[in-house]
Amino acid sequence: MGGNEVSVLGNAEVNCYPRTWARLLGRGHRARPVLSCPVLPCPAPPTPALGCVAGLLAGGRSRSPFPVVQHGAVQPQFRPALVRRWERAARVAGAMRRRGAVQRKVPCVFVTEVKEEPSAKRERQCGRKHMLIFEFLKNHNKSFFQLLSHEEHKKQFHHPSSDPLIEKAGYLFQLVDTLISVSILLSSIVFQDIYNIGKHPFKVLATETITGKALEADIYNAIPTEKVDGTCCYVTTYKGRPYLWARLDRKPNKQAEKRFKRFLYSLEDCKEFVWNIEEDFKPVPDTWIPAKDIEFSNGNPLPDENGHMPGWVPVEKNSKQYCWHSSVINYEAEIALVLKHHADPGLLEISPVPLSEILEQTLELIGTNINANPYGLGSKKQPVHLLVPHGAFELKNPPALKQNDLLSWFEGCSEGKVEGIVWHCHDGCLIKLHRHHLGLPWPLAETYLSSQPVVISFNRTKYDCDFEPKSLFHHFSNLDGQRFDRLKDIKFDV
Repeated sequence: MGGNEVSVLGNAEVNCYPRTWARLLGRGHRARPVLSCPVLPCPAPPTPALGCVAGLLAGGRSRSPFPVVQHGAVQPQFRPALVRRWERAARVAGAMRRRGAVQRKVPCVFVTEVKEEPSAKRERQCGRKHMLIFEFLKNHNKSFFQLLSHEEHKKQFHHPSSDPLIEKAGYLFQLVDTLISVSILLSSIVFQDIYNIGKHPFKVLATETITGKALEADIYNAIPTEKVDGTCCYVTTYKGRPYLWARLDRKPNKQAEKRFKRFLYSLEDCKEFVWNIEEDFKPVPDTWIPAKDIEFSNGNPLPDENGHMPGWVPVEKNSKQYCWHSSVINYEAEIALVLKHHADPGLLEISPVPLSEILEQTLELIGTNINANPYGLGSKKQPVHLLVPHGAFELKNPPALKQNDLLSWFEGCSEGKVEGIVWHCHDGCLIKLHRHHLGLPWPLAETYLSSQPVVISFNRTKYDCDFEPKSLFHHFSNLDGQRFDRLKDIKFDV
């Protein structure tokens, strides 16, 4: 716990205050419950020499003719007011630190327009599929073309049988097997690309007009942070303990989706689309819960403007469907692997964080098998996945809210090599801007996040449980104290 952080869990003693502040309040004083979050940053406390400052903290101004601080301690009559003032400061600071949570689709900062052009989103994912074709043909072309030549076939794939019919049959079987393998790979990739092209037959581009919602949320005084490219997660209670939840939107079935699309594309001045919640949507697991910010009607969650119901499902230990989610949590120790800023400027840190400390927060899961791995983490043999709290990476030199400035920042600044920007407004509202809103590509060959140095802080002696030898927790605990020049350079010694 940092020097200027105060625990607000129940009636715990104020032994986490800095020494000077604990001495001012008196060691026997107890803090009242303030918020549900476990640790909140607070402003630096006054020292005994600053009696007037303590008085200002206690009530805005010191009306007493007597000094607030005498002999290195706060006078008893000032302690309640001083603690109340401290708690108010903690609430404000805590709200600023926790930032907003992603419980539904985040709107763009600019008014957008649709152009009927193929979308450039996920170009790298399609590129990786085409690389699979190249790799497959590179590995198989020798045997493939040898099979096409019967003479070469007889040299390389000679059968001991002297019967020419049996020999030719063996040749044909191998040839057909190779052709089937190639055709299955090509067809699956081509059809998936055709599906993706049909799924994104247009571009959504930003205009130069800032939306009314962004202006209403005071976007100009919001905190700009890096938009991290991953999949959204949520930490909340399940079975009476903190649990990681994966994002699962409840979507309409085929018939309802067709009706909804006809409604969206119709030129008539139609009334609001009416959903049949019980019949129009695909089933979800019994453990599914709707996201917090969605609207309800008669006790039923309502779909958003896209026809989806944002929600969550708990990630069980050793889950096959959510195996990459479960790789970053350990329910026995109740910890998660989190990527965040280190205390030293310009340095990242990977460390285990108690799930109780990130309760009711949303995070982004990034790594080898998430969204085509834009940050280059790990490898197929040694996958690496991490959780990043939303709003964790505040931009140091953000651009002005003008398209030309934003374009220059994204294209000409090292800090601009990010997927986008998310503004955390003071009212908890989130506003975003993606690179593709400006017609810029993503992912990039080199990203700002993956190029930053990182240190591993994982003292396994703090935990009673034994981590599985193949788990990320075991691998990272073996790297405790090690520093890497770039996040993408992390490798485990196996």
